[in-house]
Order: sequence, then structure tokens, then C-alpha cells
Amino acid sequence: MAIGFLAGAHEPLRGQETSPTGAAGAVSVARRDNPFRQRFEQLLVAAPTRDLAAGWQLARDLGRPVAPLLWDMVQREEADVQPRLALLVAAVIAGGPAEDERLLRFLDVQKPMLEERTMAGLLMAMAPARSRPAAEFWRRCLGPVKTQGTLLPIAVRLAAARFPGAADGAPVMPREDAGLLAATAFAGLPVPPAVAARFWEGKGEKHAVLFWRGALLGAARRPEPPTAQDGALEHARLLRSAPGDALLDVRIDATLLLARARQIDASGPRPADFRLLEAMVFDVASAQRVREWLQPAPQALNEMPQRLAVAYALSRPTEEVLAARGVWGGERSIQRHVAIALAFRVCGGPSVAPIDAVMPRLPEWNFVRWASGASFDRGVDFEDAVLQTLAVAIREDRMTPKVLRTSLEEVLWRWGSHPGRLRLEQEQLLIRDLLLSGSDPGGGRFQPHVPPHARYLPTGFDKDHVFFTVAVQAYEFLARSAPPVPAEFQLR
Repeated sequence: MAIGFLAGAHEPLRGQETSPTGAAGAVSVARRDNPFRQRFEQLLVAAPTRDLAAGWQLARDLGRPVAPLLWDMVQREEADVQPRLALLVAAVIAGGPAEDERLLRFLDVQKPMLEERTMAGLLMAMAPARSRPAAEFWRRCLGPVKTQGTLLPIAVRLAAARFPGAADGAPVMPREDAGLLAATAFAGLPVPPAVAARFWEGKGEKHAVLFWRGALLGAARRPEPPTAQDGALEHARLLRSAPGDALLDVRIDATLLLARARQIDASGPRPADFRLLEAMVFDVASAQRVREWLQPAPQALNEMPQRLAVAYALSRPTEEVLAARGVWGGERSIQRHVAIALAFRVCGGPSVAPIDAVMPRLPEWNFVRWASGASFDRGVDFEDAVLQTLAVAIREDRMTPKVLRTSLEEVLWRWGSHPGRLRLEQEQLLIRDLLLSGSDPGGGRFQPHVPPHARYLPTGFDKDHVFFTVAVQAYEFLARSAPPVPAEFQLR
């Protein structure tokens, strides 16, 4: 049994038939009057009824069976770039990472297609890391045009961060630009040492902060933890205490890197900003190092205490969390998050004695009891649909601890209390600020406190180009979605 909203778990739709031109061997649409085509035209193409978020959500809900239909609509939409981009987003969402090759085949033509290529880069950058490299990634994504500004090269470099082996064949940076340098460092591609040194110093280099963020996050996302020889660590130590609200993202990214390198503990003063404390607890080992700062009750002034509450449950022995249930169990803002985190731990940890204690006002407590070998209340219902499905499987003896553990981590991820979510959010903010925040649609939404002339805007399109109209909405849609936990963010 597997729980999760995975693309590809659908049967072919009526009105479709197999075709050798279908995406990755999937089903291809045969009829022009397919009712799903009509609905997608209403939501993604027709101006009076256009609702991009609703159309993309429909594509996600229906999944891979409608991907061929959407790709066919992309190919047929030749006149207007805005609906073509909206359809491209829908096709990629429906197909998911399993159909990367279909997207690359779409790009594998000798046409500039700057809007489509840049959108493809954004979509791949916002997706989880892949397990396999993409053949001829750079040639296919960048296309034939060599003087297309910096927007497309930045988007493709951000996408390259999601593919193993992307450093092979990477082109030389076309110019020294803060956004290009940030995307290059984030993807783990080489940056000329002299250029990097100048931007680390920051004097006279406009938008050097973007390079700092890209380099710090790039070092934090490497498969192996950074070592003392990693030059980014020294910069992280300096930037961790950088002053001013404008550098909060830099401080968070520096803290994430230091925590990843196991160079943070509770020996100093506790950070005043809760997001900095969240950056210290992105996995179990890092949470254990600062466990003294994590308490069973929400800390004063923390408006979103759920992530630190989960880190609390992961940072100490199960018995200690159980003993404190009279504290966290009475806090409505965190109680179910701690219960699910505790059940996750019991499922994957050493055997414990059956937990017979009851918490009648906390249905999620039943998962803790079942994971320990105690009974599961057969009459309790859950507001969360996934938890309800898991409960039914437990009652019908169709559940194993391994599957439950995976499913409960996905619940924490979807609720936003999974400690690994902060690093993903910081990566998404970097993508946003490199590609979108300088545009007219993005500036007011993403950086309203920054004067327009001070925002970074890559070259390639005017800031009011229709690309940004679609891209800003696509970013917002993807940033608030919660797919299954990407492998690189899973709790260990």
C-alpha cells in the first residue's frame, strides 16, 4: 500500500487512445471535442474565463492521463504566447518529473522559444531533484540563440541544480552578473575564484547578496555535508550575524549551511528570530544539537510554532516526549503536529512498550499508540483526509510501520511543520528573486518594501513582458503546493 498523490496513478480517460507520439509512451488524446480539452480551454486559454490556478490544479488532480492532451494543446496554440505558456505549465504539472524527456523533446528544436525555454527552466528548478541526468541538458534547454540576455541562462542554471551530472558540459558564464553567479553557485557549477572573491567581499558589486545566497544554499544542498576545507563555511560564519532585516535571508542560509556541517550547537545565546532557530533544526541530528532551546510548549511571540514543536519531538528520547504530553498535548496549535512526529519516530525507532495512555481530545494520538503496538480506536475520525485513509488501512490490517512512517512524514510536509521545509522555502525564494522579483507583476507581490530600481531584474525581457504575468502565478502555485517529500529533504 502507498499513500500519496503521485502523478501516474490514474487510468486512461475516455476519448483517448494510444499513439506512438504520446508523451513517454503514455496515452494520447484522439478527439478534438474531448470534454477535458474544453475545460482546459476555458481555464487556461479563453480570456473571459481564464483562471490559471484552477486550470493547473485540474491538471495536477487528473495527472499523467491528460498530459498528452495538454501537450497537444501547447503545440496547436501558435498565436498567443500567454495561453501557450499557461498550457505548458499545465502539461508539465500533469506529467510530473517522470516525463522530463517529453519536456526536453519539446525544447529540442532549432527555434529560439525564449519564453518557453525560460518557463521550462523555472518549472524544472521548482521541481524535486532527479535521480538521473538529462541527456544533452544544456544544448536542449538553452537552444540556438547565444545573445538572449541573462534570464534564460539563469533559469537553466537553476534547473541544472535538480539534475545529477549537470556540471558536465556546462557553458561558460556569458558575463559577470550577480544573478548568473548566484545561479551558477547554487547549481554547484564552477565560479572563477577571482570573481567569487570579489563578490564575497561585496564592495561595489550590486546585488552581491544574491551571490551570497546562491553560494550558501548551493553548498548546503550538496549530497555530502560540508567539511572544514569548504570555503563557503568561513563566509557563512561571518554572514550568520550580518546586521539588518534586509539580510535575514542571508543569515538563514548561512545558518542552514553551518547546521548542515554540524557546526552549530546550543553553547551560545539562543537566536532571537525563530526562523534562525528553524534553520538549525532542519533534520534530526541538527535538532539534537540544539535540543536545549526546544521546549514542549510554544515559545512566546512565535506565531507559527509547529515546525519547532516537531523538532522538539525529534530531538529527544521518546520517553521524554511522552512524559511531557501534559504540556504539549494541551496546546492546540502544536498538539497534532507533535503527535504525528512522535508516531513517525516510534515507527522507525527502537521497540517501545505498548503505550496505553489515552488522549481523547487528540485523535492523532492513536497513531502513536498503534506504532507502539497498542490498540487503535476504531471509532475515531480525522479531519485530514490522508490520516483518515491511513486509519481505515490500520483498522483493516492493511498497514505496516514502514508505510505508516513514510506517510506520516508526508503529512508533516504537507502541513508545513516538517523541519526540512525551510531549506526548500529558501531555495524557492532564491529562484523567485533571481527570476521574478524585478518584474512588474512580481515586484509588488514579492518585494513591496524594495524600490523598483533596487530590485534585481535579469536581462532578456522587459519587466512588463507577458512571460512574467504567467511565471509569477506559476511560481506562487508551485511554491504553495506540497508534493511527496523530496528525497533530499527526508528526515534522517
